[in-house]
Amino acid sequence: MMAVFIDLGFFSTKTLVEANPDHVVEVRTQRQQTPDENVDQFGNKVWHCESSRSYSTIAKYAQYQAASFQESFKVSISVDDD
Repeated sequence: MMAVFIDLGFFSTKTLVEANPDHVVEVRTQRQQTPDENVDQFGNKVWHCESSRSYSTIAKYAQYQAASFQESFKVSISVDDD
């Protein structure tokens, strides 16, 4: 067996923002549903998962990612305080 060593740091959000902050990326938002079955917007069982497509820049996505992380961290702390 051969191992491949790749520095995943090259693919971090920070590195990508530093390299090309205005690069356009496709963002997919998947509808939340139970893990046992996939359904479309009409409730019909389907094989694929429904998702909407939008576009952003790497820099804007990084801002969203940081805000999302901070929000989840706040929720985690408030749950721990209860």
